[in-house]
Amino acid sequence: MAPVCGTTTCDLRTKTCCLPNDDGGPGAAYCLSGNSVSCGANIATFHCGGVDDCPSGDVCCGDYDLKALTAETVCQKPSCALAQFCRTSAECPSGVQCLAQSCALGANVHLCGLKSGPPYNCVAQ
Repeated sequence: MAPVCGTTTCDLRTKTCCLPNDDGGPGAAYCLSGNSVSCGANIATFHCGGVDDCPSGDVCCGDYDLKALTAETVCQKPSCALAQFCRTSAECPSGVQCLAQSCALGANVHLCGLKSGPPYNCVAQ
């Protein structure tokens, strides 16, 4: 099932969801064609939300570049430096739960394990 991005569904296997208020500013999320485009600085770029959006063997990892002011999710081999995005606990490393979290700047996401430290600064929902 494709997630809602703004007011429309956005199949992240073939599209990208952009969240302009990543920096706390105004703007509704919107969906772009293509799953490798960048939404730009101060706009969160979602290429995936869990393993179902990724090629077989890959997981959905979150990354944040403080210098470039970009936040994004990308599919990569099972080893995430900052956070693994998920839809179910079966996607997470053994013994780690997929948790709904409210994170910095009001982002509501599902991550493997609670990410209470920077840059996410999440609390469990």
